[in-house]
Amino acid sequence: MVVVMEERATEAQIENVVKRLVEMGMDVHRSTGVTRTVLGAVGQGQADTGLIEMLEGVHEVVRISSPFKLASRSFRRETSVLRIGDVEIGGPAVVLMAGPCTIESEEQMVRTAAAVRWLGSSALLGGLFAALHLREWFSMIHEGWRPSTNPLGGSPLFGASFFGITGLHLLHVVGGVVVIAVVAIALRRGRLHAGHVETAGLYWHFVDLVWMFVFPLVYLMNAR
Repeated sequence: MVVVMEERATEAQIENVVKRLVEMGMDVHRSTGVTRTVLGAVGQGQADTGLIEMLEGVHEVVRISSPFKLASRSFRRETSVLRIGDVEIGGPAVVLMAGPCTIESEEQMVRTAAAVRWLGSSALLGGLFAALHLREWFSMIHEGWRPSTNPLGGSPLFGASFFGITGLHLLHVVGGVVVIAVVAIALRRGRLHAGHVETAGLYWHFVDLVWMFVFPLVYLMNAR
């Protein structure tokens, strides 16, 4: 609740209103402007607005149901201006404030940009690998390869092993591309740090290591 005093309200009248509000179980915050004094009353008490309006020196009583009552225009009509040195915060000019959590240094900004570029390149190359992998699959299927069929006359289980092992690795690659893309976007927005990039890099190294064994395995299995 906000109590707006009259322009010529005396100090005794203001103190009387404050006293009555406190007796009703309210906490009173006073704001003295150029022409009027405004009293902000908050709390669990039940203030009688009709009684308050009848007190001497009261211009009007406004009930506020919205949050942040003490920061509302109803409580303080004048604009709050905070002056720090030669800078006014809250005035007509727009003030841009940045802290160490935004950019600590130019070097950090350059490193972050480089990391985002490398992560983006890795994600694009991983996507290209997955596309070529699928192209190879479609080509082999067109030539008659099936999980239980080997058109070259070798082991009939070669098709099942090939599609199963390379399919699992393809799933690893796609997962790695998604992880790298997410880390790159979050790093660019400042939500992640270098440690998360290193973790994503370890996963990508795992994908590379698996392919070093998958590549000779699936092709040597068909050797006669």
